[in-house]
Amino acid sequence: MCECKKAPVAGGTTIRAEGNERRGGLNAALRQSIARETNGVNGAGEAFARCRESVSAEEAARMYGIHIDHRGKARCPFHDDHRPSMSFHAGRFRCWSCGVSGNCIDLTMKLLGVDAMGAVRRLDADFHLGLPLDRPLSREERDQADRRRQLNDTRQRFEEWREKMLRDLNTAYRIGHQALLSGHDLSDREALAVRWMDALEAWADALDSKEMSEQMKVFRDREEVERLCQMILRNTPMKSGAT
Repeated sequence: MCECKKAPVAGGTTIRAEGNERRGGLNAALRQSIARETNGVNGAGEAFARCRESVSAEEAARMYGIHIDHRGKARCPFHDDHRPSMSFHAGRFRCWSCGVSGNCIDLTMKLLGVDAMGAVRRLDADFHLGLPLDRPLSREERDQADRRRQLNDTRQRFEEWREKMLRDLNTAYRIGHQALLSGHDLSDREALAVRWMDALEAWADALDSKEMSEQMKVFRDREEVERLCQMILRNTPMKSGAT
């Protein structure tokens, strides 16, 4: 008779690992136990990621009774809002009055008074998402999760660039606008900003657009746009004709 030994399993239970399993294999019970422990955690994380990706904050707002006007704005339900001050962009929401912001899960939590998991379960049910909340991930879902993480990393880097570029474009435009109002002799950077005001405004509008195709037009020309902004935003202004 072969020797047997106890193998620890999460939760304090034990199983018998015999023969070739003792030499490196895992029996079915142990494999299932490990799957429940590891895939359960991964499944929850994947459920949250897929929920955020599948449902925009705007869609959640409409589902739970927030009226959104033709401009894509809504009265914020989290303060006494008399003029629509909540906007939606890139799947997220922001109130420009009280400052609350977030994704579809954050919005659902605040609207329905539930915790994060409760919000995900509600969104899963109402939008028929089929999220892996109470089951392990399949191999295909794990592969999809890896691809999604890579894509999300790329999106995050792009969004960080877009936000910084928007700030620079708006600042450069203000320099030109203020220079026109000032009446004084223009420095080189002010004259440059004035000459390019129309383009600066157009680029900012494109980056602020919900259409990715418009944003990508600026991204393709980013080296030239960034160089122009750097020239306008440089710290040491030079008067025209100065050496």
